[in-house]
Amino acid sequence: MNQNKLLVKLENAGVQRTSKWLVKGISFEISQGQIVTLIGPNGSGKTTTAKMILNIMSADEGQITKNTHGTGCTLSSAITTLFSCGKSLKNACELGIKYVNSAILTNPKYGKGHGPINHINSISINRKFR
Repeated sequence: MNQNKLLVKLENAGVQRTSKWLVKGISFEISQGQIVTLIGPNGSGKTTTAKMILNIMSADEGQITKNTHGTGCTLSSAITTLFSCGKSLKNACELGIKYVNSAILTNPKYGKGHGPINHINSISINRKFR
């Protein structure tokens, strides 16, 4: 696996509510294989920044580049499918998360914003066509 594959990039991102900026001017990149920790005092914007990355909260300025559109629906569908096929709930969750992580890492990079994940990342065709 490519350890330098970019997963998310924030460029001068910020969230404003009424006339107050919750966070402003946030810029950084997260690549595959990195472990990132947001450190700061209460009220400094750690949760707001995480919510922007996860698309729970929209940025009011700047740009967030990632291809994670569909992760929530895909994860819930994967867990439900695996659980209904007899996997334990814990195992279904673990396998579902692994599937979605792989789908994010192999995304097709369509568009400039929140592009789709690669839903067919784990399909292999064992048949040879003539």
